[in-house]
Formats: sequence, structure tokens, C-alpha cells
Amino acid sequence: MSKRKSPFSIKGWKDYLLQVSLILLSLFIAVGVDRCNQSLKDEDRRVAYLEAIEVDLLEEMQSNKLNLIDCEKDVKDIFTALRLLREDSPAARIQFGETMGNVFVRGVFRSFSPTTWDIIAQSGDALLIEDLELRSLLAANSVFRNDYVRADLLRHDAKTLEVAESLGPYLDLACLRSLVQDGQRDCITDFAGLKEVASVKLAIYLRQAESRAFHLDRAIKLNEITLKRLREIRGDSPAAVSEE
Repeated sequence: MSKRKSPFSIKGWKDYLLQVSLILLSLFIAVGVDRCNQSLKDEDRRVAYLEAIEVDLLEEMQSNKLNLIDCEKDVKDIFTALRLLREDSPAARIQFGETMGNVFVRGVFRSFSPTTWDIIAQSGDALLIEDLELRSLLAANSVFRNDYVRADLLRHDAKTLEVAESLGPYLDLACLRSLVQDGQRDCITDFAGLKEVASVKLAIYLRQAESRAFHLDRAIKLNEITLKRLREIRGDSPAAVSEE
């Protein structure tokens, strides 16, 4: 009669340990493969995010530049209008109307839809942007856009409407609007009343336009610095980094 093998024999333990080791090794390999696949997916997302962020920065910078050009025109025109209030001549009255007509009808480029950075920051993917400096710059762009550029635009819209309403009793606003295209017409109906009201209103309007121009200039510089850092991280050539 053969002896029954004890499960606690040395050979039994070796077989058991071998099986456990194989199971653990399989698990480690599976986890490693999964992590590798996840890492590749994260890298693909990171590259896609950086490309989308670059597009956003270029569009925002272009919008800021166009707005700055128009804002500087506003500053020049409002300053000219204040100077013309000190003159009471037919030519000055006509030029005042043309100047303010340009300010009232001048367009503003609006670009405040959620950016790629806004979306990934809210989704929790911000850590995919590993560079701390770039993350800080992107956050700074977002804050500056909302707290200054966008807020300035809202104030500009409100102030433009306020100034137009204040000057309305002393100006023919319909004439003023058509004057931008036709020219050579006096749209002022009460110069004395206009001078009294417009001096203060336009001085405040001018100060606000100067502040908006300053903020737009700072926003453009911040866009440029952020874009440069982004391209450095991607390994773009120095020429590509500085081409903007």
C-alpha cells in the first residue's frame, strides 16, 4: 500500500509557491501593461490639449490685438472731441460729430467662449500639463481675461451707452451715425448744453478707454509669454517659439 503524499512536504510547498509566484507575476504584468496603455493614452491627450491650447492662445492674442487697435483709436478720438469742445466753429462742430460718430459705431471683437484650459481645469485633467510654470501662466491668462479684459469690455459697452444717452439731448444721434459715412454735416443741436455735459462725461470715458488699452496690452504680453513657454515644452525650434 503506497503512502499518501503530505501536502506539507517540501515538494508540495515548492509547487504551491511556484503557482502563487506565477499568479503574482501575471498580475504584475497585467497591471504594468494597463499602466503603460494608460500612460500612452494620457500622453496622446496631453499632446492634443497642448495643440488646442496653442490655437486658443493665438486666437485670443489676435482678438486682443484687434481690440487694442480700436481702443487706441477711441483714446485718440475722445481726446480730439474734448479739444474740439473748446472751439465753437462750424468746422469744429462738424469734426466733433465725425469723431464721436466713429467712437459710437466702432466695433469690438468678442472672444470669451470657454477655452481648452478652462475645460480641462474643470474636468480634473489639468495635471496632464506637468509643467508648473505653464499651468500657472494658463491660469493667469484665464483670470486676467475674465477679471480685466472681459470686465473692461462690459464697462465699455455700458459707458458708451451712457455717454450716448447723456449727449442725446444736444446731438442728433441719427445724424451722427450717418455722418460717419456722409460727412460734412453739423449734428449738434445745442452746443452750449453739449459743452457743459460732455466735458465731464468724455473725460471719464477717456480715462476708461486708456485703462482698457493698458489692460489689453498686458493681456497680449501675457499671451505671448504663455505661448513661448508652451512651445518650449513641446520642443519647438527657437525660430518657431519667437515667430509670433
